[in-house]
Amino acid sequence: MTAPTSTNAPMMTRSEVTRLLALCACYDQRTVGEADVAAWHTALAGATFAECETAIHAHVRTSRDRVQPFDILGRVRVARREAADRRAVLPTGLTDRAAADAARERGMAAVYAVMGWTHDNDRETALSVACPVPWCAAAPGVPCRRSVRRGGASEPRDPRTRVHPSRLDSARDHTDQAEQVDGEQVGGGA
Repeated sequence: MTAPTSTNAPMMTRSEVTRLLALCACYDQRTVGEADVAAWHTALAGATFAECETAIHAHVRTSRDRVQPFDILGRVRVARREAADRRAVLPTGLTDRAAADAARERGMAAVYAVMGWTHDNDRETALSVACPVPWCAAAPGVPCRRSVRRGGASEPRDPRTRVHPSRLDSARDHTDQAEQVDGEQVGGGA
């Protein structure tokens, strides 16, 4: 069996191999010498310390045999293949924005329901327009920045909605104007 290749993992040091052999000795009372360290260091090239340690623990849970580099490398190879298979089933490419937004809304609704929270319609209304405060100028959908005095008057955010009050007023005016236009269109067509 050839050693697994790990392109981005550094080769184990001799001290790490010594630690692995000490772990093995805990289970099977083997004696470890410099020749063992050198042989295992060569045999386990391409595998990381963490992979080998995990493989040793898995081996002793399922086998009475002394663990050998062959056993470790086989388990490392299987673990890497399983990890690659898990990555292969992950969705790739662009996500459908509408589906993602709907999923986000469902998730947030579930959190609100569990926590007993209610939606703040004022905040949602305010976030529908850009903030008119000159030094904030948050775009629609973007929360207002904190009030910072910069040589002039400042407008603190409302502690409940965390938006500037003038932004909420602007959004309400915008909503009222839209409702008036809709009302005129409905009334004018009758």
